[in-house]
Amino acid sequence: MCHELEVAQLLVDHGAQVHSANKVGKQAMHAAATECDPQMVQLFLGLGVNPADKELKGWNSLHLAAQSDKPGTLEVVKMLVGTQRIDINDQQGNGATALYLAAQAGRSDVAQLLLEGGANPSIATKNDIRPLERAVASSNIELVDLLIRHGADVKFLDNMGRSIVHIASAQPDVRILRRVLEAGADALLQQPDHRGGTPLHVAVQNDNEEIALALMEFGATPGIGRSNT
Repeated sequence: MCHELEVAQLLVDHGAQVHSANKVGKQAMHAAATECDPQMVQLFLGLGVNPADKELKGWNSLHLAAQSDKPGTLEVVKMLVGTQRIDINDQQGNGATALYLAAQAGRSDVAQLLLEGGANPSIATKNDIRPLERAVASSNIELVDLLIRHGADVKFLDNMGRSIVHIASAQPDVRILRRVLEAGADALLQQPDHRGGTPLHVAVQNDNEEIALALMEFGATPGIGRSNT
């Protein structure tokens, strides 16, 4: 047992209250999940701590673990999901799910575990951002492919009228654009955003000839949207 675990066990044995929270609502379980310490998380689960308990900003243990880059992240997420005591699609204060947080952190391994556990890949935050948008914006082709294979919506429009094609057209990796278009987003190829800009406008503004050519290969034509206004 690690020193920290021995100390925690000693404190518990002497009456420490594992369910007590600090002024921001964080319990010992939240700290263990943040650090992604599998042994510590297992200790608190064994003592009856509810992993679904939230701190004041609405984060539960799964939210905290899913975004981590620590060595024990995957094991802790698997442990928490395995309790079946946390709604895997629960949203923290800003509307982010554990899957969204994993996507934001670029954790394809964590995202896969969550998706296999039933996570909905299309839930947006309060700012109307989805896991797929995060994956596309970071040019993470592995994560993009994973989300699409698990049914992520590719035909949404965000609160600015932008489609996933707009976002993909702003990225340097043409594979990202091709993947979303092949998944059905080609239906939005000519869709202008609220300012009249099409994905082709985005490519031209970014001086990305490869993206522009790929868009035209799929059927995009100049003269749609802003240039007509």
